[in-house]
Amino acid sequence: MTIDVMRDGSGFLVRHLAESGEILAEIRFALKAEAEDFARDWRDWLGDLGRRAGSAA
Repeated sequence: MTIDVMRDGSGFLVRHLAESGEILAEIRFALKAEAEDFARDWRDWLGDLGRRAGSAA
């Protein structure tokens, strides 16, 4: 799983990629700071889900 921030036309794109390279989600932001904040929070959230799933097993 990868979450990247990249320049996209007039804004910034946050992209969530599967290990296979398949695009799972794309979200566009006007400001780079908003895109970076969202990407960081998304990574944290996905990490929390993984930890909860691991502790439930």
